[in-house]
Amino acid sequence: MSDFENSFDRRMFVKGASVAGLGALASYALSGCAPSDKSEGAAQDVGGLEEDLAQTGDTDRSFIGLADSDVELGDLNVSETRDVDVVVVGSGMAGITATMAAVDEGMSVICLEKRSAIGGTSAAAEGMFGLGSQYQIEQGYTNENPDDYFKMCMDYHHYCSNARIARRFYNTAGSHVDWCMDHGMKLRALLASWSVVPSWHVYDGKGKAVIDTFAAYCESKGAEILTDAPAVQLLDDGNGAVTGVIAKNKEGSYVQISAKAVILAAGGYPCNREMIETYTGTKFYEGEDPVQRDNSYFGTEGRTGDGILMGESIGASLFRIGAVMADFSAIGGTRMDEENVCRNVLLVAPTLIVNESAKRFCSEGLINDFVAWGEMMTTQAKNFQICDYDFVVRQSKGVIADCSGVAQKGTPYPDAVKEIDEYIEAGDLMIYKADTIEELAEKMGLDPATLKDTVDHYNEMCDNKYDEDFCKEEAYLIPVKTAPFYGIETHPMYMTTVGGLRIDERARVLDKPGNPIKGLYAAGSDAGGLYGYSYDVKVACGSQQNFCVASSRWAIEDIKENVLGSGDGHHPAAKDMWMD
Repeated sequence: MSDFENSFDRRMFVKGASVAGLGALASYALSGCAPSDKSEGAAQDVGGLEEDLAQTGDTDRSFIGLADSDVELGDLNVSETRDVDVVVVGSGMAGITATMAAVDEGMSVICLEKRSAIGGTSAAAEGMFGLGSQYQIEQGYTNENPDDYFKMCMDYHHYCSNARIARRFYNTAGSHVDWCMDHGMKLRALLASWSVVPSWHVYDGKGKAVIDTFAAYCESKGAEILTDAPAVQLLDDGNGAVTGVIAKNKEGSYVQISAKAVILAAGGYPCNREMIETYTGTKFYEGEDPVQRDNSYFGTEGRTGDGILMGESIGASLFRIGAVMADFSAIGGTRMDEENVCRNVLLVAPTLIVNESAKRFCSEGLINDFVAWGEMMTTQAKNFQICDYDFVVRQSKGVIADCSGVAQKGTPYPDAVKEIDEYIEAGDLMIYKADTIEELAEKMGLDPATLKDTVDHYNEMCDNKYDEDFCKEEAYLIPVKTAPFYGIETHPMYMTTVGGLRIDERARVLDKPGNPIKGLYAAGSDAGGLYGYSYDVKVACGSQQNFCVASSRWAIEDIKENVLGSGDGHHPAAKDMWMD
């Protein structure tokens, strides 16, 4: 971990939040009262907080807890106290499977979801990676070796991931699929998709069907799943051990939930502007301006780094915090869904791409690796894709490449020309159309002469069937010659973040010296370790969905053995790999 990761003032991510000692915060909550004067208590210990708040015009408030919290220290009057074995923060695939694993072990558990609906972005997930699952074996794939996948992924990540976590993950990935199927998960296909072999287990009904099935099971076993109930802050015992959380209920009052262990599974931070721009170095596209409304993220709102920030508040370390699951970029403007004709005809296509200088900067043939495509788009200040009328007609008869689960290669869009024209006329998306390249350049704010030279040179290479600049595959050397011409401005986009709190192969959260924080675990996108600096879709498509399950199960196994049980300090990972 770099000094950069630890040197940031956490207050910038929590609206000027006080990072007072957790023991002090816990004492306020436990006593059911607050300082009588906001100048007393936490506010007097935060140094330059008043100056920082003055810059934002928020000098009369002190915030704690989450990135989007409006909780004041003086408001933490606990109206109810609960006691359970485990509290789970988040109800996506990580949170719901942590809850399910807990009830399977006879633990009492409360799962907190800040939004009104459960599932998070996992509800839109299409499938999970699996290696050696019973389903994969039944499809005839019996020779997949965990050693090979482990080595491929370590190579892919340039050994920047945690090898202990990766080794346990690939040794056990198939068993997590089997466990999910034993709990009612249904699959409809086994595909290679972007991966090297068929290892992507495609859900029947997408992730929502899986989440709903698991939630019903959990509740039938006595678990409580509370919606509109954000976790506000962790509690500790004053000696560094986590003892529960403070949550806000639907009525707006605060509930102290004491627990033997807390599992943070809040979905990372793709919706947090400050964290994205600071940790990834890219611009966050969202705002009131119509050309800034497209969102830098795919999926549900509310994933603002809550779990990561709460972990940091008690001294947790970070691991590859800037790592993301990049996606195909978005067309600037209003939010698009995956079925949008403009997205699947104009955007997810190997057409000519230029930067803010109207110059080409890459091979556009990365159409079969959405992570590499998304990462590539972050290397320039601006990105524009250009095609001609002939290509739109060609796409209307069947798209040239897989666009998503709803638009596989060959999917037709028979009314593409008409529908795209309607979007251009509406002006909600940054799509432009012109009869000449020079006119198109002016509409997009590019230099006309430079763009004309770029297009002419590109067309010449298409005619010669050889990309002397960036070695684009011949099949994707598609010329731009027939008017009218189309151009779109695109913005980098993320599905989720995959860097987070530093964990070990038991999913225990570690402090900066590398010691486990007693009682605190992280799973899914709140947990860093499986990946280096990006998602490895070309090796293990769906690995993040499986990691949600794996890390959650690892956490519950360790809680059973070494928190609630009479464990000897060892852990169940010993049976998954030859090390302890």
